[in-house]
Formats: sequence, structure tokens, C-alpha cells
Amino acid sequence: MDGSEKITPLVIGKSAKPRCFKGINSFPTKYRSNKKAWMTSELFNEWLVQLNSDMKKEKQHILLFLDNCTVHNNAPPLSNVKLQFSSQNSTSKLQPLDQGIIHNFTTFYRREVIKSVLNNLENQQYVTTISFLTIIMIDKAWRAVLKRKASPRRIWLMWTIH
Repeated sequence: MDGSEKITPLVIGKSAKPRCFKGINSFPTKYRSNKKAWMTSELFNEWLVQLNSDMKKEKQHILLFLDNCTVHNNAPPLSNVKLQFSSQNSTSKLQPLDQGIIHNFTTFYRREVIKSVLNNLENQQYVTTISFLTIIMIDKAWRAVLKRKASPRRIWLMWTIH
């Protein structure tokens, strides 16, 4: 119940096999792709099935709060994950993750991006490329999100790279 258990972030990019990932065997995040780098029903269901499998191995049951986004509509049957959808047209009013966890994560991520840009400027590299370094920055920012008394026991994050 203190937010100390965090699920590995899911990063969605456009390229199935980015050149910047060549030779890299392990990732600190999960990576999937599609043409627009958006969450799709297929990616969401794959993620849900894996989450359910992980919870089953740990003999845990969790409640996952979701908005009414169309990608969430066709979830597969799950044994250890219960889905709870928010009321119609209430997402913009509730947004609990935006107010805490995502805001916290975004602040740390932006800090990592600025450090990278400043480092490049100091080394007289005037073009900043986002590559595998992005995955590293996402992981570092996610690990920097601290546990809080009122946060959920397990928190998750899906992030899109454009």
C-alpha cells in the first residue's frame, strides 16, 4: 500500500527494431512498437495478460483502475487482475495519476533530458538525439519516483516515444 512495488514501464515506439538498440541485449523497460507509437488494444491486452501472469506467479490479486479509452474495451479474461472503469466523461475530472505519480515521473524525466542536452552542449554537440538513452532516462526517472503513504501498492507506467 505504500507504492514501493512498481511495475516495469512500457515504452511504445514507432520502430520495431530501432538501430540505436542494436547490440543491446537487456532493457530496463519493456519496449513495443506500432506505426504511430500509440497504445493499441493488442498491446494493452498483451500487457494485461503479462501482468495477470506475474500476479498469478506471486499469488497476488490486484485492482486496476482504467479510464474509458477505447483500447481498454476488449480486455481478455483475467484471474488475478480485476479491472474497474471510471464513469463516462469523468476522466478529465479524476486523473489521479496525473496529479501524483505521472507528474512526479515527468518532472524526473525532464530533468534527465535537460541534463543530457546540457551535457551535449558542453561537449559542443549541438544536435541532441534521443536513442537508447531515452530508455535509460525513463528507467532512471521511474526509479526516482518515491513511495508515498497514500499511493497504491503497485503502480505502473506506459510511456510513448514519438
